[in-house]
Amino acid sequence: MAPKRRTRASSPDNGLAPGQVLKRGALSDNSASPWAWVGTEAIEASQITLEHRLMSCGLSQRNRHPFCRNTLKPKSKAKEPLTSVAADDVIVISDDDEPTCSKKLCKSNPNCLNYINVDTWANREKAREEFFKAIELGDDPMDLSREPDLPVGLRNLGATCYANASLQVWYRDETFRRAVYACQAQPGAEEAFKNSPLHQLQITFAALQECTQNVFNPVKLVESLKLNTGEQQDAQEFSKLFLNHLDLEFKKQSSPALAALVDTHFQGKKVYGTMCDACGYQSERPDDFREIEINFKNNAKLEDRITAYLKPEKLNGDNQYFCSQCNSKQDATRYTKFQHLPPVLNFSLLRFVYDFDKMERRKSKNGISFPLEIDMGRFIGDSATRKAAPQNSDEQSVYELRGVLLHKGSSAYHGHYEAQVYDASSKTWFQFNDEEVSRIKKLGKPPVETDVIDLATDGESRPRPKKLGKRRRVDDSDDELAKTPESPKSSPKPKPPINEVSSKDAYMLIYTKRTASDAVPPDEISPPPNVMEVVKELNAKYEEACEEFANKQKVAERHLWEKRRTVIDIYRSWSVESTKEDSAIVSRRSLDEWLTKGALKDAADTFSSKPKPDQDAASETPLSIEDIVCEHGLLNPDKTSDMKRIKTCAFQRITSETNCRFEKEFTPEDVCTKCIEAIFQEQLYDIRHPQEVNRFDSFMTEDPTRCGYWISKAWLKDWKLAKPKMHVWSEGDPSPSAAEYDRHVRCEHGELTLNALSRRLIPVEACEVLTELFPDWLPFSSEAQTCEVCSTIIKFSKEDKMEFRKKAENEKAKLKHLINVSATEVEAPEYALVPIIFLKAWRQWLTSPTNAERPTKVDNAPFICEHSHLVFDPNRRVDWEFSHSMVALSDWRDLESFYTAGPLISVRKEADGVLLHEIPVCESCRRKRKLDWDEAGIFVCIGGKNGKVSNGTSESTSRKNGARQSKRLRQVKEQGERRQFTVTKHTTLMEIKLMVDKEFNISPIFQRLYHEGRELTDNKATVSSLDILKEDIIELREEKEILEISDTDDGPDAKKRRKDEEKGFGGTLLSGCVERSHSREKTENAESESSLPSSKPCSACTFENEPDATSCAICDTQL
Repeated sequence: MAPKRRTRASSPDNGLAPGQVLKRGALSDNSASPWAWVGTEAIEASQITLEHRLMSCGLSQRNRHPFCRNTLKPKSKAKEPLTSVAADDVIVISDDDEPTCSKKLCKSNPNCLNYINVDTWANREKAREEFFKAIELGDDPMDLSREPDLPVGLRNLGATCYANASLQVWYRDETFRRAVYACQAQPGAEEAFKNSPLHQLQITFAALQECTQNVFNPVKLVESLKLNTGEQQDAQEFSKLFLNHLDLEFKKQSSPALAALVDTHFQGKKVYGTMCDACGYQSERPDDFREIEINFKNNAKLEDRITAYLKPEKLNGDNQYFCSQCNSKQDATRYTKFQHLPPVLNFSLLRFVYDFDKMERRKSKNGISFPLEIDMGRFIGDSATRKAAPQNSDEQSVYELRGVLLHKGSSAYHGHYEAQVYDASSKTWFQFNDEEVSRIKKLGKPPVETDVIDLATDGESRPRPKKLGKRRRVDDSDDELAKTPESPKSSPKPKPPINEVSSKDAYMLIYTKRTASDAVPPDEISPPPNVMEVVKELNAKYEEACEEFANKQKVAERHLWEKRRTVIDIYRSWSVESTKEDSAIVSRRSLDEWLTKGALKDAADTFSSKPKPDQDAASETPLSIEDIVCEHGLLNPDKTSDMKRIKTCAFQRITSETNCRFEKEFTPEDVCTKCIEAIFQEQLYDIRHPQEVNRFDSFMTEDPTRCGYWISKAWLKDWKLAKPKMHVWSEGDPSPSAAEYDRHVRCEHGELTLNALSRRLIPVEACEVLTELFPDWLPFSSEAQTCEVCSTIIKFSKEDKMEFRKKAENEKAKLKHLINVSATEVEAPEYALVPIIFLKAWRQWLTSPTNAERPTKVDNAPFICEHSHLVFDPNRRVDWEFSHSMVALSDWRDLESFYTAGPLISVRKEADGVLLHEIPVCESCRRKRKLDWDEAGIFVCIGGKNGKVSNGTSESTSRKNGARQSKRLRQVKEQGERRQFTVTKHTTLMEIKLMVDKEFNISPIFQRLYHEGRELTDNKATVSSLDILKEDIIELREEKEILEISDTDDGPDAKKRRKDEEKGFGGTLLSGCVERSHSREKTENAESESSLPSSKPCSACTFENEPDATSCAICDTQL
């Protein structure tokens, strides 16, 4: 069934409902407009009165701007209605209703002050906050109070985040913390012990444990280690060196357990071995370690990388092993095995790799997954033992993740270190970002079913597991550790425990061995009494600072509340209720400025614990009202929306009681008369201009061909617009005889112009209308003749163009060899050098002789110095090939017949290609010319005749089978392949190498650059320091392989550069702790060290490593 048709709604009634009150304000007409009096009450500027000026600014009673009730003032009790409800058939017109006030309606009402921003003082808390900022009372020490459920952070002293992250990890190692607390000064060395790093570490640990502040400043510990607080260091290196230093300090203690703590707690044992495949002979070398270095690719797993680390290596072919038992080279197997693992196991993730293309280190963003628990029993012993480990698993070999060091940032040379550490006392993971400490809600992800890893693939490639949830990332904030996706409510399966973590920023992993004592609550660890006294003193100073700040706050608040009462009283009483009251005119912005700045500054200036002398006028706060002031220094009628009227008494109170001064004091009568008259003229123009246009159009219907007058077509079109574009404000419209429009009708000779398209004929009656408005206009009649002089000029102009074309054709036929750019160098017994700038201009003129400008002369003067010598060397092509072109001398003689040419620079080519020239070369001026530049081009060449690059000298051209080869092919064959690069004097050699790499695709490591036979080796040297001049040639030689280390390539300068680049902890207290403290006797150490070389250079990047290094610290190449 079709839907029912809807009934159309009845139209609303336009009248008032019975009993509705009609407000008199609703009966307003245009008479209340600010400029309603223009053209009615005043038609001339002399008729403008004071009432008119007040009305233009909305300050007159006639404007009907309501005097809105001050809503900031407390409301009084409501009045009883004067009349009862009207009958249904009566309409009441009332003047007693309160006017409607809103931000939109009162936007231009100078009598409404209800929407001035008073929040700064009306809101008690905001007033307090802004006042305390103004008086610079300082930060509240209570904000630094330690929260009971959060650990203490460490202050970053500039670039010490690497040390802060390591200290937070070590502090939560309870065994290590007990050992640090147990250390004592040696007899007679008590004073020296107080300034030692060990004692400062005790204080740091005690502060992290007992401090009442949420941040501790480890400045004394950093100073005792002599660390540079502005230099970023490597966290792994700091961890190694600081542990070595503490190991030496622990060995000075009388307790045997304490002396061996670093060895027993952090140090493990591994064996490097080689087994002969022929006889089975094994050669093994034991070694101690405190960390396991893990090299990994993207999406790797820690267990896979440990397996790859222990994977045997086959030695065969050219890499055979010399067996002492077989007394010959044999195939062998090289292996590594762990003999003993320490209670604390550190994994160092090798994130920094060496980029051979850019010759610098870079950070790898590869992700790696690592478990919260790992059974290391399957990695201890030889391969047979490791295979049987899953069946003989022991709880004593299970390690638990207790800390993760993160390196944030994309560069290997800078970044930020953070730590994520497990706190055993609260059983919670925390994120330590220097001063900021936050709780980590959840770390890791649920376990997933995975296929068996194929160890033959080195653990990097394996089947993708089923997606049961997104992997968790260890990152720089707790926000990135998203919660594990919850299963649907319909499947109430218990969540599996989380056992794996993934990260792209993890730098070090700290695992601790699980023991039976982990289930027992640990004993309380107490700092030494002397250390505790230092912490108690620090806490006492903090409590004293908190109490002192609280007392200052109370005094400041009492002063603030007094000033607040004054300000509130002023803005509650500043509204004017009628035009008869004495009032002042200010700007809205000045009132806002008084409330937000002026009164606040006065409150801050007058607050002090000591009495101040009376303030002079210079200390007053100026309140600008320039936004409502015109160029004549009076009230601007164009800025009425920004004007506000306040009581004179309130104006005076602002000045006297809040020490603020308005820059100018205005009353309503100070409206600018000149601005009013200018606006009046515009308002009157808007009324009269359409009337004049209509009157003009009424006569345009007549036929002007019989008799009329010429007028500018552009002027007439613009003048007929409702608001002409040519109209000048307050000055009217320009006359048709103005220069801009008169040229459309009158030529330069004062006669009627030839261009009929720019003028128009209008009837006589229409012309009379315009002459009334513009009496100075003298138009041409339709009978006037066009200018005869202009006609003659046009005739002769056509003849001149024909003459230019004939001259160009004549020169083109005479100098045909110079027309083609690529054919300027012709075979001739003698040549002349012509400026290229002349040839370009001349060829352009030949192409368009009537439009382009013909060059005037061939000028070689700029290339002759003050000594009358050449400023360039003709035998060095790079000196002149971009400024001159070599032409036959006969062509130069022809040029002299057409142009003023000189001085002549002639050259004669010998059989060997050398150019002979009569004018000598001035070497001093030539060098000065080549040095006088900010940005210029240099050339890099590779190849050339006989394997050498041409030095830029001229050579004879070659011919093959009688045919002349192209110029480009000859240059490539004889001079080599050449590219131009734009450089400055500050461009470094490395930057040039990178540009060469981009152009020739040759890596910087394979580039050898030469300048005038000298090899350029210092990559940091600039173009200026290398004495490379403008347009010089640099020879490039490509090395096919990396050269071996030699005495010539690895001199003292090269060694010094590498050491400067990898200074590390040189100059600090840790620089003497590079050698580890082993369990062997000192005599054995001395014997073994004496046999080691002083350094071990890397064959790949030439960096000098420590003698005991097994891999390069820069590029990770095995040594």
